[in-house]
Amino acid sequence: MNRTFLFFAMLAVCVCMYQCTNGDEIGTLYGRWKLDSFSSEGTTVHPDTVFIGFQGEAYAYQPNWTYNWGIYTKNDTALHLHKLQYGGTFRAMYINADSASFSIKLLESRKMVLVRHDSVWTFKKILGE
Repeated sequence: MNRTFLFFAMLAVCVCMYQCTNGDEIGTLYGRWKLDSFSSEGTTVHPDTVFIGFQGEAYAYQPNWTYNWGIYTKNDTALHLHKLQYGGTFRAMYINADSASFSIKLLESRKMVLVRHDSVWTFKKILGE
């Protein structure tokens, strides 16, 4: 009896952990993305310390080893990052604002391309399925 209880308790913990980390509710966007390149007016830069992650209705923004988070909305063609919880801007993404809207040019399992005005952000997924 004791082993049976332990088995079902462990099974319940595994199911709960899966439900908390499963990204099915947001699809391909789920996971951690690294900003691979930013292009604007013929110039391309490759930042190496800008990350953004999506889970549920929240996103985590990590520029230059700091951390912040906010809520986002997405439809088939657009992504809107609402105001950051602890203030600040998206300066590390070359946006001097506290929220940002993008057109989704490409969203695949390992690559995301966002467009805003004449600028292009290319991300590669580094964590999540």
